[in-house]
Amino acid sequence: MTLLFSAGYLLIRHIYLRDLRDGFSSQQKVTVRIEAALGLYEERLFDNEDSSIYPWIWKKSGTKGGEGKYFATNFRMIDVGVAIFLIALWSQGLI
Repeated sequence: MTLLFSAGYLLIRHIYLRDLRDGFSSQQKVTVRIEAALGLYEERLFDNEDSSIYPWIWKKSGTKGGEGKYFATNFRMIDVGVAIFLIALWSQGLI
């Protein structure tokens, strides 16, 4: 059972979720391109404000320079959850 659980975890974690992350990153890059084409990162384009409608840092979305760590954080949370689950099974003598 532990072997089956571990195999399932590895498949989900390293294939499915990684593919999901890569697809999301590609979508973010396309979104940034559309936003830039619309001028949402330009100052004073739609009003007299000294800053753009969208923060400049958002242009890095979907790249390694981006600030968001959504998937990395979730990967760590899943890893910790699996570790706790396996420790619980081990402490009950089930593995």
